Amino acid sequence: MQVPIPASADDAWTLITDIRNMPDFFPEFDYRSVSSPVFQTGSVYFVRRKGGAWGKYRITRLEPQVLMAGQQVTGPAAAFAYVHELIPGPPGSIVSRERIDYTLPFGFVGRLINRLKFRDWLAETLVYAHQMLRDRAASAASASEELE
Repeated sequence: MQVPIPASADDAWTLITDIRNMPDFFPEFDYRSVSSPVFQTGSVYFVRRKGGAWGKYRITRLEPQVLMAGQQVTGPAAAFAYVHELIPGPPGSIVSRERIDYTLPFGFVGRLINRLKFRDWLAETLVYAHQMLRDRAASAASASEELE
């Protein structure tokens, strides 16, 4: 998934690294942080689909204004890891790119569920999240310009 964003890496970075913003991007989920709401390498946080069981995740790598990576420690997937990159674009913009590697549990049944439903649901969820990031970052960039 890759989306152009008419804002600086600073504006987008502030949004994606603060767990308090996650419900705007992923409204189907609840979030809570163990420590600071602003992610750092090693930060542990919990996510659940509303009404579901909590999964535990850890930030595995942060390169400020460039890259955030994390993985599921415990949770519903057999494995789940992501990398979110902010790539320089034309002046005053960036490209937000996210890659997710996952394996659903239950072997053949999990692969079937993935093919029939999960893969499309995940793609739709990411499209929505990146549209929200684009809109929120553009608003932040516009507000910054007005203050100058």
